[in-house]
Amino acid sequence: MVPFDSFFSPPSVETSRYRRIKQTVYWIMEDPSCPYRRWYHVIMMFVLIVSLGVLIMNAQYEINHEYGSSYHKLFIILDNVFYNIFVCEYLLRWWTGTSLRDDYRCAVIRYRRRVFRISRYREIMAGVSFAVINKLRWMSHPFALIDLLAILPFFRFFRLFRVIQLLKFFRYSRRLAVVTSILGERRFEMASLFMAGVVIWGTVAVAFFLAEHGINEKVDTLGAAVYWSIITITTVGYGDISPVTNLGRVIASMGVLIGMSITVLMTSLVVSVFTDRLFNLKEFHMERQIERLRNHFIVCGLDALGLVACQNLHHEKKPFVAIDQDQQRVDRAIREGWIAIQGDATVQETWERVGLSRAAGVIIAILNEATNVYIILLVREINVNCFVVACGGQQNSEKRLQRVGANRVVLPFQNAGQQMAQTALRPGALQFMRLAMDQAHSAFEMEEIAIQPGSVFDGVSLRDSDLRHGFNAIVIGIISEGEDMIFNPQASHKLRAGNMIVCLGQKDDLERLKRAAALKAGGNPFEGQELVEFRVLAGSMLDGVTLQQAQLRERFNVMVVALIEGSGNLVFQPKPGQRLTAGDGVICLAHQEQFHTLELALGEDARSDAPGIDLDLEQMRIPMDSRWHGVKLGLSGIRADYGCVFLSVQRPGEKLLLNPAPDYRLASNDLLVGLGRRADLARLKAAILGS
Repeated sequence: MVPFDSFFSPPSVETSRYRRIKQTVYWIMEDPSCPYRRWYHVIMMFVLIVSLGVLIMNAQYEINHEYGSSYHKLFIILDNVFYNIFVCEYLLRWWTGTSLRDDYRCAVIRYRRRVFRISRYREIMAGVSFAVINKLRWMSHPFALIDLLAILPFFRFFRLFRVIQLLKFFRYSRRLAVVTSILGERRFEMASLFMAGVVIWGTVAVAFFLAEHGINEKVDTLGAAVYWSIITITTVGYGDISPVTNLGRVIASMGVLIGMSITVLMTSLVVSVFTDRLFNLKEFHMERQIERLRNHFIVCGLDALGLVACQNLHHEKKPFVAIDQDQQRVDRAIREGWIAIQGDATVQETWERVGLSRAAGVIIAILNEATNVYIILLVREINVNCFVVACGGQQNSEKRLQRVGANRVVLPFQNAGQQMAQTALRPGALQFMRLAMDQAHSAFEMEEIAIQPGSVFDGVSLRDSDLRHGFNAIVIGIISEGEDMIFNPQASHKLRAGNMIVCLGQKDDLERLKRAAALKAGGNPFEGQELVEFRVLAGSMLDGVTLQQAQLRERFNVMVVALIEGSGNLVFQPKPGQRLTAGDGVICLAHQEQFHTLELALGEDARSDAPGIDLDLEQMRIPMDSRWHGVKLGLSGIRADYGCVFLSVQRPGEKLLLNPAPDYRLASNDLLVGLGRRADLARLKAAILGS
């Protein structure tokens, strides 16, 4: 005989696998921490909207008696598909909502512990009743009832009842779920006011019926009086029923006054609950944003110093979180669009909330030295690798704060006094530095750029790095780990991995230099760049000028790699003296942001979405013992025989060479980036690799 307990176990399935599947389904459908739950809800909301549209179209065809049309049959099939989806969803929720097997065993164990003389029949009944009651309790939940009513066959045949399934939006939409949770928090108060309103509506309806019945022909039933009571007390007032007796008018006036009072009380209650909840939701939203942050900065203090720090970080588009004890300052930061929370920086829980363990740096904008010391110690206890900048109020604060763990200490009063004195003594020099550091002049910046191991600049001298001419950057100093900064380094100074070069230049040039410094030796120097064709329009800034006069490289940071003349002739690497005329096509190579700037200058019609020549870039390396080894680039026949040119050459252990000259001798292991038509590039690459 099969034991009764086996009916509560999954048949022919291992228990561990069964539980794993069930937990996964529950995790996706019910667990808020699941990353896929949001997409599941989005898909189900889309299904709901489409199913409603199918329901409307079905009704339209049935009203027009178009039962046999192909579209009507299609909508019936879609309606059945959506119905089956909702049925499957309800069954899955019913399956994962409670566990009959676990509830049964739990009840049996509890029964055995409480009862001295165990009866097998009572033991089974106790387990079954407990498991069934738990399942029924889940089924009586409002959302479960809505899911059940949406799939019951009885309601399926009545279109009006099918609209009930729209209430499922309250389950899937997080914003609508907030409304239900708010009403649930005040369900006792709301229920009390609702009951009071029902009593008042009922009393007014009965009194009005007794006063108007037999006199007012429109009040012939109690239902009509109830209808009048509801629309009158709620101030809707359609006007289809109105009192005709003096007593009826008195009852109507008293009903409106009392009903208005109940309505105002309910409205004020809901508004107060929403106000309290919105504050909690704002904090919850901030915490969710903080959870997604990585390598961010934390600004401690939102007074004058902290605000300036936040403004600079925001302008640099760096992720950051601000902390302050003053809620008004936090609200002001949130209005600026920043992430800020109210909290005490001397409490460890606050730093855990802002993700200190994942932070790249901490800015302590507080002038209280004792508080700063405690905060630095707390920060170092959680994250020993983050960069800490602290604020000191006195001259001797710097050493003390650095001793406890601060990487840098800023003395705002001393720095401000020095700047005021230097401005009076050297106004021109200070004006230059202010322009370099002022974020209002965003095109002119000072930047620190790290040399990564294996970078194209690693082991290259400043003279050979071509920073000045190739990137229009001025090297002010070089910072080496454990050494003092070298100001105005010599051209023969070699850059090493780990060096930090302090450069001054245009913002776009510095961004280009950053990408080049991050590029590994042997990498593609044009990675992330695109080829775009611009047409020379009549009367534009390019019409009738030479490439040297146009200064596209200097003004827009774009590289002109080819020119399509009006006759259709393709010219690779045109000379600076090449004159542009209306109708010419200029093929440029740059990043997307540079193209946007050039497009604004030349006009929206100048950019060609369908380039006249199918050009592309291809990276290739000269193999060992190749026939190309030792051949001058100008004599290699690459341009004449293959219709291609090389934009860059990099030899192992040497600097990257852009636009190599015709007398450059190719060598084995040279890494080349070629430009040409796709078919020509394929032929050239096959020839180089096959040699």
